[in-house]
Amino acid sequence: PDGVRVSLVRYATDAKVISFFDQDMSKSEKITSVKTMAYSVGSTYTHLALQLTRESVLVPERGDRPDVPNLIIVTTDGVSRSQTKTQNEAAILKSNSDLKIFVIGIGKSVADAELVNMASRPEMVYKLTDFTQLTNIVGKIATFSC
Repeated sequence: PDGVRVSLVRYATDAKVISFFDQDMSKSEKITSVKTMAYSVGSTYTHLALQLTRESVLVPERGDRPDVPNLIIVTTDGVSRSQTKTQNEAAILKSNSDLKIFVIGIGKSVADAELVNMASRPEMVYKLTDFTQLTNIVGKIATFSC
């Protein structure tokens, strides 16, 4: 929909903001940035991505709108290096009632309990066998989030 703002954070051993809410991008540019985002090789420091999102993305200075609900989609293909830190960061984010967290676990190396702990609700967790299945759940997430 018009007015949707997208921010991308890529993570592995570290986390990096690829784009902020306030960056002027067309819908096609947003889609292209997602499709061309390189896979990050390294360890799974999910807590760093959640922390970076909380501290640097979900702030008015970078285009976050306090009067508009936020949706976070965490995609992971492995168990966090620090499940405790990941759970703590997710809990901080989930304390905001205007924020929903969807979690997508890809492959066999994910921990079901960790995925559920990160998500706002258990039905907001999706498990896929590989990255090619992502297109199958886009509509489900869009419907659930509206």
